[in-house]
Amino acid sequence: SNDLRQVFVAEVACAPAPGQCSLGKPRNYSYSEDFNAVEYSPVWSPDGARLAVVASINGAPGRIYFHPGTLETSVAPTPSVFDRSDTIIGADCLDWSSDGLFLVYTWKQPGSNEIYVVPANDPKRWQKLTNTAGNKEASFSPDGQFLVFTSTRDQNPEVYLMPVGGGNEANLTRSSSTRDMQPDWQPATGN
Repeated sequence: SNDLRQVFVAEVACAPAPGQCSLGKPRNYSYSEDFNAVEYSPVWSPDGARLAVVASINGAPGRIYFHPGTLETSVAPTPSVFDRSDTIIGADCLDWSSDGLFLVYTWKQPGSNEIYVVPANDPKRWQKLTNTAGNKEASFSPDGQFLVFTSTRDQNPEVYLMPVGGGNEANLTRSSSTRDMQPDWQPATGN
């Protein structure tokens, strides 16, 4: 099917700034079309060893899968499912903590989107962080202490901040005339 969303990976080579960059040949990193899979929300682990994606197979709600960080052959290996017990069904909007130990995701349920965090090695230890039904697109701060996310709790998308353990949610944008969405952090500079 031509309407499947898939993940492609390509190497980029850049000359020293302000030099030009060139894109290598993109390679399909997704399930084969035989699975009727739609993959989205790809995010690399900080060490580059895994690519986490959300996959919807045959129209089912999204589940988290891991692809290996390197593509050694011309055919992508089958990704591994993160949660074999099928507890996390309806995942979306992934992000890794900077130490690679945690994933944050949106759990989409009928009439509700909430932010959850889970250890990247233990899908059974997830923790719900929000309780207002319209939360999504969480992103870890570079130091792993905070999350920014989009919330529609007041009918208008706004960017909120909270500690990584939840609670103390603060509206950062407070704008009634704009739709503030998809927040992210500037990477730490290492100074």
